[in-house]
Amino acid sequence: MIESPRLSGLAVLLVEDDPLIAADTLEALEERGIEVTLARSFEEGRRAVERTRFQAAVLDIGLDEDRDALPLADALQGAGVPFLFHTGLGERSVLRTRYPRAPVCRKPCRPFHVVEGLRTVLAAAGRRSLAA
Repeated sequence: MIESPRLSGLAVLLVEDDPLIAADTLEALEERGIEVTLARSFEEGRRAVERTRFQAAVLDIGLDEDRDALPLADALQGAGVPFLFHTGLGERSVLRTRYPRAPVCRKPCRPFHVVEGLRTVLAAAGRRSLAA
């Protein structure tokens, strides 16, 4: 039996430029004891990835000034950090090809679904598999 990954104390990067979605997602993650670093732009996300070793990440794809989060996804993937996409953009084949282990949680969705997506990527990566 696969146990649900424990989330409390987990260091997670949340990259989200929409203030309402960021607030809802941040609240849902923090309610579970997750230590969240919120980045509201590509540059904030880039700086966070450069200075902090995260255990997981939640990435919005479409960010400010027509930038996307794919370079952040590349850096996280290269560092072995599991992540998921939380986006309103349609499924793009590049996501399935470039990031086969990263699920896509489509907006609009309830923050609960993001939390469950996070559990899924952590379980697949074999992380935090102690009691929930």
